[in-house]
Amino acid sequence: MFLLYTLKDIKVLEQELDKLVKAWTAGDGEGIELIMTQSIKEDKRLIPIYERLVLERNRKMVSKIEEYLKEKETIFVIVGAGHLVGSQGIIELLKGRGFLPEQL
Repeated sequence: MFLLYTLKDIKVLEQELDKLVKAWTAGDGEGIELIMTQSIKEDKRLIPIYERLVLERNRKMVSKIEEYLKEKETIFVIVGAGHLVGSQGIIELLKGRGFLPEQL
């Protein structure tokens, strides 16, 4: 299933790369999410792969980020843009935990 997901995602990205770059440049989270989830909308069998590769990792990263935010030091966190978007993206998960992240 992972191989199938990768092959379908590559096909989508080949077709949508310009749109993805434009969405990223414009800070268009919804546009990024639409492109990222296109493969799983077309083939529901891929949902568990997306869950594991993206959503599960988002939850783990949020837990780690939350630990960092409890410290008094300034931190800098780098993640792929796809992990920031959507209702289960890092931004929304942090909001759900009482933090107030904002897009710059």
